[in-house]
Amino acid sequence: MIIFLLLTAVFATLAFFAAGFLPGVAAASAAVLSAACCLTADRRRLPVLVAGPALCLAALIMLTALPLPRGTAGLPGSPRAAQDERVREAVRTAAELDLGKPFRPLFSLTRNRAATLRTALMLVAALAAASLAARLPAAWKRRYLGALVAMGAGLAAAGYVTQWVLPQGKTIWWLFPVQHGRPVACFVNRNHFGGLLAMLCPSAVLLCLDSLSRRRAPAALAWGGAFVIMSLAAILSLSRGAWLAYAVSSAVVGILVLRRQPLLRAAAVLLLAGGVAWGLLRLPQGGALEERFETLGDGTRMSSAQMRLHTWRDGLRILGDYPIAGCGAGAFRMVFPQYRSATTRKFFYHAENEYVQIPAEVGLAGSLAAALLVFGVARAWLANRREGRLDPVLSLAVAGALTVVLVHAVFDFALRIPLYTFTFASLLGLVLDPGPAGRAAAGPGRLRIPLAPAVAVAFAVLCLFFSRAIHQNDRYPDLERAGADRLCRALVWSPTSWQIWYNLGREALSGTGTRRERFGASCLDSATRYDPNNYRLWIQVAVARRARGDFAGARKAARRVKELRPWARVPEVK
Repeated sequence: MIIFLLLTAVFATLAFFAAGFLPGVAAASAAVLSAACCLTADRRRLPVLVAGPALCLAALIMLTALPLPRGTAGLPGSPRAAQDERVREAVRTAAELDLGKPFRPLFSLTRNRAATLRTALMLVAALAAASLAARLPAAWKRRYLGALVAMGAGLAAAGYVTQWVLPQGKTIWWLFPVQHGRPVACFVNRNHFGGLLAMLCPSAVLLCLDSLSRRRAPAALAWGGAFVIMSLAAILSLSRGAWLAYAVSSAVVGILVLRRQPLLRAAAVLLLAGGVAWGLLRLPQGGALEERFETLGDGTRMSSAQMRLHTWRDGLRILGDYPIAGCGAGAFRMVFPQYRSATTRKFFYHAENEYVQIPAEVGLAGSLAAALLVFGVARAWLANRREGRLDPVLSLAVAGALTVVLVHAVFDFALRIPLYTFTFASLLGLVLDPGPAGRAAAGPGRLRIPLAPAVAVAFAVLCLFFSRAIHQNDRYPDLERAGADRLCRALVWSPTSWQIWYNLGREALSGTGTRRERFGASCLDSATRYDPNNYRLWIQVAVARRARGDFAGARKAARRVKELRPWARVPEVK
């Protein structure tokens, strides 16, 4: 019961605090969940084929964020070595110009230490959630699945209100301001809101059908109502990726459930589908829904689809320069501008395709660990099903959720959202170890050492002390307001961030002095090196060069602007 209450409490906490994105929330969740794994270490554990690759992946991500002594973060001739040396020289020059305090920079393998630490915390929380869910007794697993559906229905209703009735604008729950996106309920992005609800819809259907087979009409009505509410909210989120994931998952689960008692179940499914259709006809958002549906007719011509295709192709090029360990979990946003061929104004913080972004960020080593993790989960799941230890409702519910996640990952980055990942991981845990509650922990094929959760607790607690830096050192609005000293420290965490280089150059050029001007110009040059197709950046470079009398350099920058945007207005250079 304690594990059940803890898991539901963590879901509710993440749902309130912006899906886990507010400072310290992910670290606190990871610490609490990992501590619970330590306290229940004498009970059942995940199979080694699941826990082993998962721990290897988590360890790899943590190690890439670890500050390393000079010369060890990048081999001579590698991109990292040149990037780090450029930052080291900038930090030294900034200290000599009194732009910042002198300090010894320690670099990491990742190109975005803040995002890598956030990803590691999210992965730790997900692994702990899966482990705890696996330890629940069979009856409590059913209750936990029901609790997720009930909380999902509540979140769906709240999402409808925040999107259509009382729009929350650029805030979460009308309380927490956000800089971008289209917030719905606790999510900054409506696609992630729709994806989470699509993930839970199969569970609601299966609980409804199971209640009907047990002749429990009130329960069947409750679960059916939850399904209708979540389906309507997912569709009205206007997320095309969520729609596709919902449709594919519905087809997969429908085929599986209609294999037994087809007439009764078909009638129930048709009734639920009719409820969703009736709701769509009665609700006043039909115009917006129809307009959004029309864009699905020719998806390859949509500007967003074209940009995604370009991003996927360019994102795969990152792996060529960072083949072993990748550029770092969450570092895509800092590295990708060097590789993008498009010259659009939109900045892609993510590849919006996990099958592209994961290899680019964790490299061949991390991709191998992820593949082994998938294999281990599949093997344990099938073994449990073969031995008859698996509740059919739980198995089908997880199959539906897995289908949603796999399809949604092609079009979005919902797996980067703590609440989404926590929910999916805890659902997976329901099918990984369904043995009897009193079973001994020791045995062949079981991990015996509680060291991993203890290390996870220490890591999460340590991150709590640096939660501000972890949250702000790669956030563009914060970096625009930062002083030169903080920018230098942020640059050590993200050596390839064109925004940090640009802001540092702007700070240097705000003062006087020949050397300071040279340093500012050098920083702007580094910014263009890391985002060469940003025409607005080249305009600023042209202005800066003209202001300090470098007319030849200004003309070169102006020509680059015209190459990228022939219609762009550039200050005249004589």
